[in-house]
Amino acid sequence: MRTSVASLPLLGCLCLAGPALSLTIDNFEQGDFNVVDVAPGPTLGQQSGLAGANVIGGVRLVRANATNGGTTTASLTTTAGPDGSLVSFADAAAPFGSGDVAFLYDGIADGAFNGVGGALNLDLSSFATIDVSAAATPGIADLQLTLWSATTSQSSLLTPIVSGTTSFLLGSFGSIDLTDVKAIRLSLFGLDPSDLVDLQEISAVPEPSTGFLLAIGLASLALRKTRSR
Repeated sequence: MRTSVASLPLLGCLCLAGPALSLTIDNFEQGDFNVVDVAPGPTLGQQSGLAGANVIGGVRLVRANATNGGTTTASLTTTAGPDGSLVSFADAAAPFGSGDVAFLYDGIADGAFNGVGGALNLDLSSFATIDVSAAATPGIADLQLTLWSATTSQSSLLTPIVSGTTSFLLGSFGSIDLTDVKAIRLSLFGLDPSDLVDLQEISAVPEPSTGFLLAIGLASLALRKTRSR
């Protein structure tokens, strides 16, 4: 297929008018940890001094909790390639037990979670979703996102994790001042024995920019005209 010379500027516009960048909350590429909780829990583990490009606020607090017996483990061992946090639950003696894991971000390296007193001070008002990328067996566990502003918190509904991307609409957090988010928590509930989840990235994703959408439309129109000749 030939592309007419007239369409080239439109395609160039498409290249230049790219969408706004996502904001990395945690890409699990820094800050090794191995947080193991043997019921009754929970057990906390903190990593601080991390690069903001990898972990928002430079501090990650991991909370593992084994419920009804058993052992819950959350671990990260970084390599030269793409990494992820492995989350699992094991309980040979009580197969009906379960495990929960939470990843907490407040920007304060004090070994605790500060909620409304967090120091992230994030403006998420220009973002559409918070996306969680994972490799998991669909339906084995639920994810929940909780945000804190200076005065209150709000949690999403429990959402079954998928192998791929689980998205949380920021527009549904009506109680939160999205221009000043103080802290973020991602929780994973209901891990059963032998379940394994590989969490790969947590990120805030913006709406496509108007210019980007316009460029797509113009380029598509130009290509359609070219094909009709």
